[in-house]
Amino acid sequence: MSARELQRTAIRMLHDPTFLAAVMRNPEVALSGLDLNDAERAMLAKTDARAWAVDGHRSWRVLTALLSEFAVTVAATREAPHALDAFFGTPHFHEAIRARRSLSAGFADYLASRHTDRRITAMLALEAAFARVRRGVRAVAVAVPEGALTAWEAAAALLRREDPVAALMRGARPRITLGRGVEHVLVEAAGAALIDKALYDVLVLAETGATHEQLLASIESGGATSEEAEEVLADLIRDGLVAPSPKLSAAQR
Repeated sequence: MSARELQRTAIRMLHDPTFLAAVMRNPEVALSGLDLNDAERAMLAKTDARAWAVDGHRSWRVLTALLSEFAVTVAATREAPHALDAFFGTPHFHEAIRARRSLSAGFADYLASRHTDRRITAMLALEAAFARVRRGVRAVAVAVPEGALTAWEAAAALLRREDPVAALMRGARPRITLGRGVEHVLVEAAGAALIDKALYDVLVLAETGATHEQLLASIESGGATSEEAEEVLADLIRDGLVAPSPKLSAAQR
């Protein structure tokens, strides 16, 4: 018996009419694999289907919040905002709920699964990084096509002249122009800025749980001496950009 599983399943039923119908039609199949007991399965299946749909604007409110976070990306797709409510019927939505991931991460995966245009994927990388930072990640480093940060800032400013969702609804389509090269961007709560590749490499390596020695080696590969590398890493740890990692003992090296 799992109260959390019951709650997560109810959320899925509230937002996905297809899943709701499947539960109503054949709960044994639709709810298979879930940590629910017989009483909980029966309760979900026997509740009047109309009760689940009493708030017809529930999904739109959630989608509005997601559109606000990914406004530039959605503008770049040229898709009608309302059409993106299909997200609630996808594995990206259901897995986000079941795995207790943020819906913004699931929505980012959904958009990524639908588009390969480099202008769209560049805007998505930046906005997904901002979404992570808003949810408590100290900073996120991303590699995007040259000119992406400037293009995103201009597009975001254009959409912010009014409510971003309202701008999307009226068909605002900012122009996004990218170069042929690659730029590296550090996204923080205070904003985003370009960084050099050496710093980007260290920050990305740190996210993998690299050891202190591995981080030092990455810094030294950029031309720093061992003493300089220690100072750089100490600064990154002090600034909160890198979490302290355990040092290997002489026997472990």
